[in-house]
Amino acid sequence: MSDSLHQIRSFHETRQHKNLAQSQRQVHDLYVSLTPSEVDQAVRTALELLASHETTAEEMFRCLACFHPGSLGAAHHTLVERRRFYPAVMYYGADDEIAKRILNLLSDKENVNHMLGALAWIGNDTVRKAFHAWKQNPPDWTHQLHEPPHRYAEEAGWALTQQGDRRELYSTTCHPLVLPTDGRTVAELVRIGGEVEEACPWCQRPLTVFLDLDLSQLALSFLNISGKRLQIATCHVCTCFGCVYTAIDWNGKATWHKANERPSYLPEDSSTWDSFPTNPLACSRTARHALEGANWLLPGVAFSQLGGHPTWIQEARYPACLECESPMPFIGQLSNEDFQKYGEGIYYIFLCKTCKIAATTYQQS
Repeated sequence: MSDSLHQIRSFHETRQHKNLAQSQRQVHDLYVSLTPSEVDQAVRTALELLASHETTAEEMFRCLACFHPGSLGAAHHTLVERRRFYPAVMYYGADDEIAKRILNLLSDKENVNHMLGALAWIGNDTVRKAFHAWKQNPPDWTHQLHEPPHRYAEEAGWALTQQGDRRELYSTTCHPLVLPTDGRTVAELVRIGGEVEEACPWCQRPLTVFLDLDLSQLALSFLNISGKRLQIATCHVCTCFGCVYTAIDWNGKATWHKANERPSYLPEDSSTWDSFPTNPLACSRTARHALEGANWLLPGVAFSQLGGHPTWIQEARYPACLECESPMPFIGQLSNEDFQKYGEGIYYIFLCKTCKIAATTYQQS
């Protein structure tokens, strides 16, 4: 076993760290720097630990699945045999045989939630057809679920169209949003913070700019927007309690959407909330894999990003567009921990390009 793998295993087996944040950053860097042969060895090690050190094995599988997506192919048969379906992201990239084996196990009516999550992450045509069939004719085990079976696709960042086709809800391009002092940032590509003239009708605070994007920049071409500027403005207080929608255009205009529904609870006095900082983060010129921040329990990840897969702290929740009613694709997120000393929680940003509507939501532990 290489020195890197020894350190990785030691991190997962140590339950009390002198400096947890520093240890997490170090193990993150170790994971992303693993060579292909070390990744294969790490997969074998995690499999060996399944029986005796379940928590360590689970943490290793989670990290390998997100830091080296598609690396767990050799483990899938064993994981299915041992009925290990959590975390579901482990099954990203699994082949059709694995999908069919899991589909056959659904008749046992045990671990249905986790098996549906695993199928969602496989997400191939066999899975798509099964989800579409269940949407039309829900199976008898549906009563065990909090959501219809086909909605589990959203956990893996896709959804079914009305015709039963697969529709992606996130971009495979991902640029981390990092501290301006990072040294790898692209100036003027993304601006964060500041206020617009319009005020929130619910709390009367000026709307906050979450993202202001220069669409003429080549680095933002993955958004597939032919325009000059995209501004996402919201109430950074009220969106912590419910979804906030804005009408936007491709020239930097963002206005409160008249169809917003006031949440059932809002703080009586929001004046004590701090103002959102101006430009606390900047866009890194170094892209990372879309799944590197796909799980909230990953160690050492700065989760703020433009593009990529969202980091759900709770359940996957893509807002429905106010006009077309389809799940709105994710375009970025701001994690308070990345720029506030005692910050927590993540703001999520979504965009329906067809209807020119943006939405923001928030989750915390």
